Amino acid sequence: MYPHIQMINSDTHLPTHVDVAIIGGGIIGVCTAYFLAARGVSAVVLEKGRLAAEQSSRNWGWCRTLGRDLAEIPLAMASLKIWDDWQTTLGEDTGFQRSGILYVCESARQQAEQAHWLRAASAQGVVARELDPVQLRQLLPQAARHHWLGALHA
Repeated sequence: MYPHIQMINSDTHLPTHVDVAIIGGGIIGVCTAYFLAARGVSAVVLEKGRLAAEQSSRNWGWCRTLGRDLAEIPLAMASLKIWDDWQTTLGEDTGFQRSGILYVCESARQQAEQAHWLRAASAQGVVARELDPVQLRQLLPQAARHHWLGALHA
């Protein structure tokens, strides 16, 4: 169940001066304002509707390293650290929780590709493991109905 999200009333009065005007009150716009404010930079978030009510409110909440392009991994890991720290920093329940992800392999080719990716990603600090069919069924009993060769799990 999702935590209650407190609606934030917008101020329709525009400031006379800011250092930065941010167009869009989704997660990127709000985070930009947050980090600018933490550095003493004045900013205003300009949103046509409600804060975090567009795509940011329905993006499935995927914050993952597994399966990402290797060039994206450092950014994904940095974002996970921020999410982990915000609970304490903000003193609020952000609703963020890690639940894991599993990529099953239906062919030997997929298995080889996943193993290759994991070796490269592990060098960047990604923590994941390859599962054989027995380990996969232990983690996901429904897997017994399929002919999966294994999986990658984080």
